[in-house]
Amino acid sequence: MKVPLSSNEFIHGLLISYPTIKRWKDEGMPVIRQNPWLFNDKSLKWVVENKPDKAELAKKMMEVNNE
Repeated sequence: MKVPLSSNEFIHGLLISYPTIKRWKDEGMPVIRQNPWLFNDKSLKWVVENKPDKAELAKKMMEVNNE
């Protein structure tokens, strides 16, 4: 991953809300330790594995961010 994703990028890319991000973090989604509102490939992989309804969007975000 070239750059971490902000919470706004995560929300818009996965079509979710801030409460959803908070709930997912509570469920164990990995975040960047220095700033828990930044996300990386591990976060997107967690979404693919644990949230099948958002898996395609997460895969697309990984492809775009790794270009």
